[in-house]
Amino acid sequence: MDLILDCMWDLEQAAARAQSACGIIPSSNDTLIDFISEYQRSELYAFHQEFDREPDLPRGRALTEAKNETNIPDWARNILYDPNPGALQPNKLIGFVYDFCIRANWKPKHI
Repeated sequence: MDLILDCMWDLEQAAARAQSACGIIPSSNDTLIDFISEYQRSELYAFHQEFDREPDLPRGRALTEAKNETNIPDWARNILYDPNPGALQPNKLIGFVYDFCIRANWKPKHI
């Protein structure tokens, strides 16, 4: 249990643990296998594959670049400086992600 809690709060430890996990599901049935096969044929799976191939930015770089992004409206930029309550409001959070993905052409992984 301590390992799980430690991984919740430590990104590096969570990433290291994820790399060592085999991902084998000990007991499954045809329904689960069909579900996994359907997922692997989906657009969501293709998105996840592209997402995983995209290199990570160094820590802090996304925030620095976001604050200098010229293709987002002021209200979205203000969330970067003062995230509460804007980042907690679903409509504003959706708009924030939309502005960075669509207006500024950012990759979802970097938002």
